[in-house]
Amino acid sequence: MPTVNPGTIAFYGSAASLVVQAFKGAIPEGYHKQIPVVLMFVLAAIGAGISLSYGNDPVAGAFEGLFGAGAAVGLYQMARGVVPSVVNGTGWLKLKQH
Repeated sequence: MPTVNPGTIAFYGSAASLVVQAFKGAIPEGYHKQIPVVLMFVLAAIGAGISLSYGNDPVAGAFEGLFGAGAAVGLYQMARGVVPSVVNGTGWLKLKQH
């Protein structure tokens, strides 16, 4: 059974929340609902890759990435409920309107 590190999961979740919020404005509005699914695959791949590069179990790293993606979505939902003016649907970077 792979052993996952809660600190790593928290880091992935926090970092992913910040990155997604920063770049959400550059993603067309119609694709915003797919962000969590893409985030899940990206963080699983990153977690497996980092674990493999350190000589650890890549399955554990993939699980850390998956749980980190879940934490990122949860952090976003919580922050959106507490501070809706800061965490909005457009992100920090705005998509250029022509």
